Amino acid sequence: MKKIILNKKVYKYKDVENLLGNDMGFSSLNPKPKSPNAFFKTYNENFYDLKKQTHNDLVVKSTEYIGPLDNPRTVQLNSLKKDKERIQLQIDSTDREHPYFSNGTILMHKDYNQSHVSGFGGISSEGDIKGPKYYMHSGKKRKIPDDYLIYSKIKNRLGMKDLKDADIIIFLWSGGLDAISDGPPITRLQDLFISFYEVNMYKPT
Repeated sequence: MKKIILNKKVYKYKDVENLLGNDMGFSSLNPKPKSPNAFFKTYNENFYDLKKQTHNDLVVKSTEYIGPLDNPRTVQLNSLKKDKERIQLQIDSTDREHPYFSNGTILMHKDYNQSHVSGFGGISSEGDIKGPKYYMHSGKKRKIPDDYLIYSKIKNRLGMKDLKDADIIIFLWSGGLDAISDGPPITRLQDLFISFYEVNMYKPT
């Protein structure tokens, strides 16, 4: 049987320090992570030497971590769309005027101004004219039902309480009334105070 002799060499502290230099903490075995700037410096220096798949893997991994990137043009386009919607809302919320009949005017079919016409409300002894009427609001005519109580409340609200109907109502033939766009009907006094936007956007069913 062959005998193997093992010789153990012992180093002094000074010898070890001279051998390792300043790396006494074995930092080479636990390197510090590179900063983003250092990483991209290395990446840029080797950019054209890397395979396309490597670049693709970097993009895929980054996207998985931070989510999909926003295209600057898409961001700008979305911003412009929001501006357009805001401006359109301002336009749609603007008080409009009819070219012939100002807002606040009361309109009615001409036949209701003839008390002798059979089948129509006509003019009462008090000067009240019965029948459906229309209130001009943002350039549209809003129908007031054939309910004189509602109309009288509107009349009072408009400061025309002491005026006779014949003095404030404009009478038109069917062609003239039909030529004016319809707004939402008024069934109660509160309906008088809806926004211009609601009137402008109203579409008759």
